[in-house]
Amino acid sequence: MKAVLITPMVVAAAVAAASCGNDSGQDSADPTTAVSVIGSSTASHAPDAAPVDLAHHSFPVSPTDALNAGKKNFDGTLSKLELEREGVNTRNTYVYKVELLSDTEKYTVQLAADSGAVISEHKENLDADERGTERTRKAVDYDRAVPLNDAMATASKARPGAIEKWKIEGKDNSAQYEFDVQQPGATDDDYEVQVDAYTGQLKTTG
Repeated sequence: MKAVLITPMVVAAAVAAASCGNDSGQDSADPTTAVSVIGSSTASHAPDAAPVDLAHHSFPVSPTDALNAGKKNFDGTLSKLELEREGVNTRNTYVYKVELLSDTEKYTVQLAADSGAVISEHKENLDADERGTERTRKAVDYDRAVPLNDAMATASKARPGAIEKWKIEGKDNSAQYEFDVQQPGATDDDYEVQVDAYTGQLKTTG
């Protein structure tokens, strides 16, 4: 694995570049390339992002913004897009994770939902038995998917409670939304609710 550290100035330039220009793939002879981003001192001392109900909260960076930023860095098909609260630089903040697939590689980028700053990037080669097939099997047609808010409403109706995390993910030539819904009462337990991404129908309410 080859690791590269990037200064905040370089990160800012990369994020700005993601807002314009054409998609471009990245080829590497290395099996895996990891890029870590060093946050600024201001970011590392910023207060924690309080937990919110994602069904009733929006961020400066939308899911579409996050997806488009990922596609500016890698020419691939969406296989997963998720949003959750994570620890970054000693603080908790909401982070998008975008996963894209080409015929031979998987690319993952994490971006801050409040700023669009790149937190980390990772690229790896697919296994021999995944090349040429994984991209199709896990493809998510985001334009075809039911709107996120509609899927959230279906999940909330099935399991009332605060939505703490969501993702849309391709599986077996289809796609589904998954929501972590906080169970009632003083508990850290969640329900996992799945909604078909293309029909909007409820699948499971585990």
